[in-house]
Amino acid sequence: MTDASTSSIAMFPLGRPCLPGELLPLRIFEPRYLSMLRDLLATPDPQFGVVLIDRGSEVGGGDVRRSIGTSVAVVSIEEVAPNQFGLVVIGRERIRVLQWLDDDPYPRALVEDWPAPIYIGADDPDSSGDRLGQLFDSDSLKHVPLEQKLFTLASMLPIGALDLQSLLEADSVRAQRSVMEEILHHLEDLARFDDPPTE
Repeated sequence: MTDASTSSIAMFPLGRPCLPGELLPLRIFEPRYLSMLRDLLATPDPQFGVVLIDRGSEVGGGDVRRSIGTSVAVVSIEEVAPNQFGLVVIGRERIRVLQWLDDDPYPRALVEDWPAPIYIGADDPDSSGDRLGQLFDSDSLKHVPLEQKLFTLASMLPIGALDLQSLLEADSVRAQRSVMEEILHHLEDLARFDDPPTE
């Protein structure tokens, strides 16, 4: 028995997380995920959960998985070869895995909604800042809802899976901002390192 905020859903562990609002291409070819796809496509609103694999492989199971992930909805599907499908999914809401269920015939879990931190407004001290404020006001983010701006910005940058997961797991606006500031600082350091010295 589950309450309104918990549900049993199919899960797709990956080598990187999916952020809310992010479009993510997937390739489905493993028998277990082909079975999952068949079941999903028999529903009016095919969606499942995506979580980061901490250790192990995406293929074959036996992996170690994070407990914070994202529910995703299928945007498009194309058969690219016999028993191989290309999917594009979009991240919806953050979810927390309460219990992993039997992986037969494919991974499933009991999950609960894990709402994103609430932004009080653009002038809230937790959501304003010089560097992020400038990025938030850029043309590419200007019309993105405030609660979505950090996730949208992160999906546009060359960020590793663990940094993306840290942003996804942040449980407050202040923590999200701190993670993003660290990411931007690291990217700036890399850019300075890659720039050749000038005379």
